[in-house]
Amino acid sequence: MSSSTSDRIYCLQSVPGKGEGLVAVKKITKGTRILSEEPIITIPGNKLNIKQLQISIYQQVATLSEPQQRAFLSMHNIHPYKDAAEQYLGIVRTNSLPTEADEDKGAIFLEACRINHACDNNAQKSWNEKIKRHTVHALRDIDKGEEITITYLSPLKNRTARQKALQERFGFTCLCHLCSLPPEQSQESDRRLEEIHRLDGVIDQLGAEGVLVSPLRTLSYFDQQVRLYNEQGREDVGFAQALVNAAQLAIANSDLARGRIFAERAASVWKTTLGGDSTEAIKHGALAQDPSKYEIYGMSMKWKTKADKAPQGLEPSDFEDWLWRREKSKQPGQTVDFRNQATFPGFNDLPHENHIGPEFYKFFNVQPVPDKGKGLVACVNIDKGKRILSEKPLFTTSNWPSMSLMESGIAAKLKELSKTEQRQFLSLHNNFPGKHPFSGIVKTNALPCGPDSTIGGVYPTICLINHSCLPNAHNNWNSDAKCETIHAIRFIKAGEEITISYDKGSPSSSRRAHLNSAFGFDCNCSVCILPPADLQASDARRRQIQLLDEAIGDPERVMKSPEESLADCHSLLQVLEDEYKGNAGVLIAKLYYDAFQISIAHGDQARASAFAERAFKSRVICEGEDSPETQRIKSLKENPTGHRNFGASNRWKTSKRSIPKGLDNSGFETWLWREGR
Repeated sequence: MSSSTSDRIYCLQSVPGKGEGLVAVKKITKGTRILSEEPIITIPGNKLNIKQLQISIYQQVATLSEPQQRAFLSMHNIHPYKDAAEQYLGIVRTNSLPTEADEDKGAIFLEACRINHACDNNAQKSWNEKIKRHTVHALRDIDKGEEITITYLSPLKNRTARQKALQERFGFTCLCHLCSLPPEQSQESDRRLEEIHRLDGVIDQLGAEGVLVSPLRTLSYFDQQVRLYNEQGREDVGFAQALVNAAQLAIANSDLARGRIFAERAASVWKTTLGGDSTEAIKHGALAQDPSKYEIYGMSMKWKTKADKAPQGLEPSDFEDWLWRREKSKQPGQTVDFRNQATFPGFNDLPHENHIGPEFYKFFNVQPVPDKGKGLVACVNIDKGKRILSEKPLFTTSNWPSMSLMESGIAAKLKELSKTEQRQFLSLHNNFPGKHPFSGIVKTNALPCGPDSTIGGVYPTICLINHSCLPNAHNNWNSDAKCETIHAIRFIKAGEEITISYDKGSPSSSRRAHLNSAFGFDCNCSVCILPPADLQASDARRRQIQLLDEAIGDPERVMKSPEESLADCHSLLQVLEDEYKGNAGVLIAKLYYDAFQISIAHGDQARASAFAERAFKSRVICEGEDSPETQRIKSLKENPTGHRNFGASNRWKTSKRSIPKGLDNSGFETWLWREGR
């Protein structure tokens, strides 16, 4: 534990109504680093259960010096305890501060943890990853004798929400200046904070599309936020982030002049709030030096300027109008400039619907679907097995080691696309809004280029197809044609939505949780809204499907007990037919291929060819005859001995010509599945 200043600028003393706190012993100027402190106890986040966490904290307390232990034990504890381990945990839960480089981790600092809360805090806490210390900086000038305060909450909560959270989490009622304002002023403060928060939601919803398709509107939202922060008298990390967002938007649209100014302002605020050696201050200082180094520079050339072309000699208010691209108010009777691109953009610059080739409209329309956004709806009857759509990806991408690298990689790919293709990408849903908008769109929408591929593709039309747990279509990557295909796996009526499955067919509780976390929606398909008894029956079938599939995939069992493995295939067929109403699609194709492999591994060419025939027909329905997998199974149908496992055993040895003739359907099925043997 140490302060960054040799001459102490604060002391620990009693604060009326708060216990002990840190108080300035001389005037502290805005931006001063008040303290820089190493932790004495670290909390490893959610990786440990309560008992393990108690043990870890207890062991760390035992290693502290006597003065450190006394200081630790004198900290406030709002949690009841029965023994020392529970007492230590309670102190940590009451006082720990985040080590923000890894948000689920925290730590105890002997001095920083003594700093009390105020909703209009005069200091900013932060974990500095570069120096591995907790730092506190003055957000404004702090007078001698004034208490140093930080905020324990998000600063954008209204007074009622703040008071409730502080009482529930920390056991006190806040009496700071902001919470003690007269009702009218308090309501006005709440209005500003709530509007900043509302604008955050609007900006997140717009995502990358807002940056590149409607940048002027999005910039106006950042402008509103900055004005609200100024009215509120806050220049904290939220204020800095609004300036960062403005810089990124300007640079993405090639406006280096404004981008540089926004980045300079952001870097200045980061330096004040987090310190000049913080990652954010260094990063945005470098961006201000050369804004063209930002990874999405030049995504659009709409506002192209050079970095040194900011106007000189303007009045401050006129400069701000230029910087934020504010429209001058029109006087009554003044005509509108019809050539003004901001007011009347050219047709080529208007936000587009997704561009879809006319050949695709043969089977479907892209249109709003209630409670789902856009989707594909059949405009004609579509027969089972019909190829509805074949589409090449806008681009493909693989897994990246970090989100920032992924964002840079995707930005580079987007620059290679046409404006139309960029708009198609940006109009896709993003379930992960935030500072990596392109990565969020890819994570939400990319489809794997093959069953086990680590490479995914993003498609302007196919990515609009919504999910159903009982889909009527199947998507598949055709590696020869380098495109994704969509086939009807049952008859689809005109006016019916075309759906695929985003899930692998798990029971309702796990699949709904997966769909919500990965794609941000609660599924209300025909399966998920079944009456409770019917849904339980469906879940039981899906669990049985998983168990049977796992048993069939056991290679040792296939060789030792092939009769049992083949019987499981037959059982699985019945369950799939029941659960998917005769339209299990690729699951049926996979099942028949498993039955083929079991048969050919034991030399049974007759049954193997029959199963391959069925697998082939099922694949044609799901993937088309030109699918590489369909073609591979077709060759095995014609020559089952070409499979690598042929001859592993001669237990069931037959020739291809041994398929019986003249049997009725029931008799053939009995023979095929070796029933009664």
